[in-house]
Amino acid sequence: KDPCTGEPAPILILPGRTFPVKREATTEAVAHMMRENMKWGKNVLAFEPGVTRMRATWAKVQSRRSDDVVHMLYGDQSPAAQKAALNPADRHHVIATRIGETSITPEGKDVVVDSGLSNVCGYDKGVRSLRTIFSSKATIDQRAGRVGRTKEGEHYLAQPDDAPPAPSYDERPDHD
Repeated sequence: KDPCTGEPAPILILPGRTFPVKREATTEAVAHMMRENMKWGKNVLAFEPGVTRMRATWAKVQSRRSDDVVHMLYGDQSPAAQKAALNPADRHHVIATRIGETSITPEGKDVVVDSGLSNVCGYDKGVRSLRTIFSSKATIDQRAGRVGRTKEGEHYLAQPDDAPPAPSYDERPDHD
């Protein structure tokens, strides 16, 4: 019921369509998978858990592909930098933190390359800390869903190059 009028609330039916997303786990690092897909003219959205890893991946990718534009997207950026990262142009790629999962969705991407890592807040001996953990199934599924909204897409669950071997998708917890 409408809280103001007491009338029944209208029922809205909003049909949506999703397209198939090919999903694959790889032993390659995020930067390598980005470069490979960029080489084939695909627009890439990559997920890293934090700004430090994003910068390292950006440096590796940018050093070899100067004709493609690679932006970073994270919460503490200026609105102008976020707007630039969200440009849906061809040969335009984004490396994002969790902000790219739901809050802001870069359009026009063909491929998601997922580090499979997430930063989570917690407490260590009473002190607030930020830990990097292997992402849950829910997080991986949410990231994979960034492609397949307007056309077919691909999702690669990459192996971080500075982490222990990652658990398979099926071995991960359902939620962070």
